[in-house]
Amino acid sequence: LGPKLLGSSFAPHEKELLETLINNLVIAIKNAQSFERVLDLNQLLNKKNTDLEETLQTLSATIQKVELLENIKENLSKFVPMTVTNMIEASPEGSLPESKEQDLSVLFLDIEGYTKLCEKFDSTKVNNIVEKHFSVFMDAIHSNNGDVNETAGDGLMVLFLNKDKQQNALDAARAALSIQKETRRIGHERLSLYRPLDIHMGIHSGTALVGATKFSSLTGSRWTYTARGQIVNVASRIGSLATGSSILISKVTSDRVCRQNSVKPMGEFKLKNVSDEVEIFKLLPEFRTKSKRS
Repeated sequence: LGPKLLGSSFAPHEKELLETLINNLVIAIKNAQSFERVLDLNQLLNKKNTDLEETLQTLSATIQKVELLENIKENLSKFVPMTVTNMIEASPEGSLPESKEQDLSVLFLDIEGYTKLCEKFDSTKVNNIVEKHFSVFMDAIHSNNGDVNETAGDGLMVLFLNKDKQQNALDAARAALSIQKETRRIGHERLSLYRPLDIHMGIHSGTALVGATKFSSLTGSRWTYTARGQIVNVASRIGSLATGSSILISKVTSDRVCRQNSVKPMGEFKLKNVSDEVEIFKLLPEFRTKSKRS
């Protein structure tokens, strides 16, 4: 410190007082700066809380939308083939791939005596009987990677689309055998109520044009997903030859499944709208055992 304005020097106690004042001033300045930082942090925290609340509200709205979409998806899946559902999920913008040639196995299923069943029972009873059977059919089909493509009052058309040729045929065969087994079980359980139903099935494997097709008219547009080609016609005709809840398959399908499943040659048959005779086999419930290698 320099001299006082009066020219005299600062006494020791005056210097001590000035040092104390300066120290207190420094502390006050630091406290003021800390208080400003606390205010800034508090404002930042309030802003983040506001942002968090907005984010939570947006997240809540998004969750509600997702739940709604999942609910819609669950209900639509009852009416839309699983293949179409998977295609839509893979292409959310709504574009579907064009139809293409693809190897597959087609299973046709038909309930024998459906008309007589309708004549014997009222519509509610018939519906309950069909629902009971078709429910186990669906379980067998889905557990073996099948996709119900078309339904009628007394039948189903099922596609097995595994890219592996042998596998799609094996899937179709396993689904058919499971349906046959479950049909017999239901028939035994309800023997006192009505005559067991005969479920006839036909399977053919090969290449067909598979994909979505759009039909347009004055009333609007309708999309359908199906397989088209001679393979579908042959599978249907083979199924029409089946009797006594049997499963008939083409030679192509037989060649693909005969290592794992027992088959019985039935001969060659002339099918409607098929120029050449078709060799047909019966798929049996027995499975082949693997032979030991020498």
